[in-house]
Amino acid sequence: MLEKDEILKIDKLNMSKDIYRFPDYIIQARNNCKSIDYLSIKQIIESRESELFPNVCAICGMGGSAISGEILNDYLRMRVSFPIITVRNYTLPSYINKNSLVFIISYSGNTEETLSAFKEALNRGALIISITSNGKLKEFCKKLQIPFILVPSNLAPRAALGHLFTSLLISVQELGLIESVDDEISEMIEVLKIVRDEIAIKNPLENNIAKQTALKCVNNIPVIYITSAFQSIAKRYKTQFNENSKVPCKVDYFPELAHNEVVGWECAMEMSKNFICLLLRIDESEEIKTRIEMTKSIVLKEKLAEVIEIYSRGESNLSKILSLILVGDYISLYLAILNNKDPSSTESIDKLKTELKEQLSTVQNLENELFSKET
Repeated sequence: MLEKDEILKIDKLNMSKDIYRFPDYIIQARNNCKSIDYLSIKQIIESRESELFPNVCAICGMGGSAISGEILNDYLRMRVSFPIITVRNYTLPSYINKNSLVFIISYSGNTEETLSAFKEALNRGALIISITSNGKLKEFCKKLQIPFILVPSNLAPRAALGHLFTSLLISVQELGLIESVDDEISEMIEVLKIVRDEIAIKNPLENNIAKQTALKCVNNIPVIYITSAFQSIAKRYKTQFNENSKVPCKVDYFPELAHNEVVGWECAMEMSKNFICLLLRIDESEEIKTRIEMTKSIVLKEKLAEVIEIYSRGESNLSKILSLILVGDYISLYLAILNNKDPSSTESIDKLKTELKEQLSTVQNLENELFSKET
């Protein structure tokens, strides 16, 4: 079961290869950033002569492009003196202004919500850096002389996480907003290589925790619980189960879930036995750890089909976050195969995008508004 030939027969677009190459994509992105003219961007910042910059760092994106911002916030929250927010919408918060740093991330370059946020950030005078592989975003940035980082194309956006997140993190570093994280990136790459070799498709079921977990998830709905300091990891698990495995998934966070979520299982009765809890363990305070252990023994093990604990790896928080994410990516891949679904296909999203494009014409309208003065 879940042998390499079986996986590749269903995985027609080779998502398994992209997941395996996650640490390689991080290395590629790291090298790619060496060619970016960060000095010119820093000069733009200095020319603004503002002690308030940045009042906020906003990362605008949707789906697989947006999760990079969530991870950045979890990783840097305790290291920076400014808030890091992720905007998954057409509009920006009112406090985004000329003192704000705004990253516009659209892997395809054609995401209408993100392009709308791009126009709004431009109108407010924010410092914009875009990350994309192609599309209208690349075109707009070239015409308007907005700095942008070009990442390789022909990946599913969710498979481009290594490129998108690394480009984002290194940009924040090179702009002088955080101290160097080069050593942590190097350690993280080595940890990811070790983890992937343990759970890659070549490893048999009996020695592969990701395959074993996926097998237990068949005909069950995954429930992802984690400490609230690392919400991005749970969100990544959810969206990977949704897009790769084609199953629903729910998430919640400690300590808050112990004040409400746990009561929700009381009347679930037999239905709760179709939920399996993946308890993600990473850097918990003694208070949170105690609360997790009590919730696990008093509620979760009694009510749910099973509780599976997955532990982070590595020394730095960067390694811990991304090692858990890599394990989740592999679990979602294997569950897709067990469900006889190509992990790369996203038919429902594709249909929605086609209908929205025909009915709203948002991107075309944005282009007309941005460049109407040229005609």
